[in-house]
Amino acid sequence: MLALTTVSLSGQSLISGRVSDSHDNPLPGATLFLIGTKTGAVSNNDGYYTIKTTNEGNIKLKASYLGFETQIIDIELKKGHDKCINIQLEENSDKLQEVVIVGKSQEQLKRETPIRTAVVDIKKIQAQSISLPQIMNQVSGVRVRKNGGVGSSTDISINGLHGNAIRFFRDAVPLDYLGNAFNLSLLPIDQIENIEIYKGILPTELGADALGGAVNLISRKSQKNNLAMTYSIGSFNTNQVSVNGYLSIPKTKLFVDISSYYVAADNNYKIQAEIADAVTGNLKKTNVKRFHGGVESGFMEVKTGVKNTKIADLFEVGIVLSNINKQRQNDIRMQHVFGEVMYYEDSRIFTTHYKKKFKKLNLDIFGAYSKLRTINDDTPAYSYNWLGEATPYESENHTGESGLSQSYKTLHTDYMLGRINLSYKIGANSRLDFNHNLTNKRRTGSDPYATLYDNKLDILSIPAKYVKQVSSIGLTSNLLSKRITNIFTLKRYQVNTRSVASVYDYYGDPTKVSDTNYGIANSIKYNFNNDQYIRVSYEKATRIPDAGEYLGKPESDILGNPDLTPERSDNINIGGFTKLNQNKTLWLDLNAFYRYIKGQIILQNYTLYQSKYQNTDDTQVLGTEFTLKGKPINCLTYNISLTYQDIRRKNIQDVKNKLLLNARRPNIPYFFGNVGLRYSPTSPFVYGLWQIYGNYTYVEQYLLNSIPKSEEPSLFGKADSDANIIPTQNVVDLGVTYRKKGLPISINLELNNILNTKTYDGFRVQKPGINFRLKLKYLIN
Repeated sequence: MLALTTVSLSGQSLISGRVSDSHDNPLPGATLFLIGTKTGAVSNNDGYYTIKTTNEGNIKLKASYLGFETQIIDIELKKGHDKCINIQLEENSDKLQEVVIVGKSQEQLKRETPIRTAVVDIKKIQAQSISLPQIMNQVSGVRVRKNGGVGSSTDISINGLHGNAIRFFRDAVPLDYLGNAFNLSLLPIDQIENIEIYKGILPTELGADALGGAVNLISRKSQKNNLAMTYSIGSFNTNQVSVNGYLSIPKTKLFVDISSYYVAADNNYKIQAEIADAVTGNLKKTNVKRFHGGVESGFMEVKTGVKNTKIADLFEVGIVLSNINKQRQNDIRMQHVFGEVMYYEDSRIFTTHYKKKFKKLNLDIFGAYSKLRTINDDTPAYSYNWLGEATPYESENHTGESGLSQSYKTLHTDYMLGRINLSYKIGANSRLDFNHNLTNKRRTGSDPYATLYDNKLDILSIPAKYVKQVSSIGLTSNLLSKRITNIFTLKRYQVNTRSVASVYDYYGDPTKVSDTNYGIANSIKYNFNNDQYIRVSYEKATRIPDAGEYLGKPESDILGNPDLTPERSDNINIGGFTKLNQNKTLWLDLNAFYRYIKGQIILQNYTLYQSKYQNTDDTQVLGTEFTLKGKPINCLTYNISLTYQDIRRKNIQDVKNKLLLNARRPNIPYFFGNVGLRYSPTSPFVYGLWQIYGNYTYVEQYLLNSIPKSEEPSLFGKADSDANIIPTQNVVDLGVTYRKKGLPISINLELNNILNTKTYDGFRVQKPGINFRLKLKYLIN
């Protein structure tokens, strides 16, 4: 900040800053010059510019960019003093409309559709060492929770719905085929360009049976040769390496694209555990260090093909190799400690992708075949306590750490995926879209420790099958000179399964399921002007239970349940967007949402060590969220998001739970918010390019287990007992990124949870305290 007021001894002044559009996307090639002089500049690829001048007094700076309104800024410049002037240009709605539409970024177009979509531009922050869950937690209405450190499983909540109600995609293709190595808590941000978060209705191109929304990870796209290498190191012996590159072979249309990363972490952070006193035997809370929570994972994808030929805009084939080795420290509620349980996974994946644009028709076809092997090893030689002390078992026929018996479950899954997407333009104001997704899974396995059917048959050896098809058709219409945009969608879901839930449910023939369902949705948006609009959507949604719910997850002691019925939901969103000041540097996005889910599927305890997904009572969600973004001064931006969601149990059928009618659903935050700041000094006396950023997250206390509504603590109120409460959390993260102009190297340092507060996720699983990450990135274009 002091550098901004430093006086240059040479008498020369510098005017510098950044040129962007109304959504803060950089505008490279923007023209800037001082009126009445011959002095000017052109913004670089990141939108930055610098003008040197000896003029002083009242100066007019003119900024222009094709398809945008020209802007003239009055500057009072003193000799020897410098100015930081960030400029935000508005799209020209009256002239060059065709150019304006083409010039808009994909992120901007997604945000402006009638379907409520939050888009996070990862390209701007790829130099940072921030994780994907941290990024997504800055979006209103979204909470990503992990059950441990790096590599642990994640659960995302969007507008009150979570778990399998939320679907994941990569480039509009269902993500399942990539396995657990492509996990939110493992995936480096260098691998993707954007995150699209759909809150409620999904666009036709995704074609899925999501009940509460979806996350679409957009892969990095390259059109020119480049090589990017990053290395980061962090607390708890965390190491991450990423290598990405693209090569266009000269004088041909051939290309090669590679994406790869390696992640390893011990996750040996301190937690508070209950340990029996050596004298009294009473449990007391003790600070201990995790000793069996490490993870190691690798991922490599190589694609090759051709672009821009007569028969294909894109044709590529690819291969993916991945693996993950993960230690398991405890059960989901941290009530049992493990010291030897291991999970292994490796996969080989083959893909092909074809795209072609005709006059009015766009065709996109994707196919994948995956061979996945997983091993869950629970054959311990010792039992452990939270201090890491090992005690040998007295008998060879002892139990496992995570189950009633030892197990060494090996599963082999063949996964086939096909997707076809068609988009046809009908006249100037309408478009018809069609999408079809086919998923086919076949799983076999073995466990030498399993209880055998008729003393000779391991039921894991019986092939389990899951085939799901989702077809969707959508009509997009622009009315009243595009003041109104409407999207109507119709979907059809079909599923066929064949499986055995457990040895105790097998009578000689696997259980078969066949079901067909439909869904319908409509979204409409009305533009008051270029700066204000409202949108309303309604969806009658259906979600088919996925393979893990129907077939079970033997590696996690989750039994299959062929008796499940699809979840159904009525979803309503009402919201709007407006710019709040004349300079258009402050804007507000506000949304209210309603969900009513019938027969919600929830994972519940079935035996002492086993769980099963089951249809439960209904759920109602009422909530509101807002996002406020602004730029109070040059070089400084901020964003504020806040969410309140009231999630209640309805239509309870079990007499024993009647007292819980209208009670809150436990283990889901209902009030949370986020404040982010970003400062990017551009003064020439600040050596190099700097970005300083901070983020504050607040999560109000929420329930661990359901209690009657009359006993619930009020918002910001004190609970009668802390035993059933996941405490209020205040987390502050800080970071700084530096890059010297002209050099392809950047460095980032990030401090997370600098207040070292106790943080938790679902079931009061403890997360790390204060920790750091240091990242180096080398980029050649």
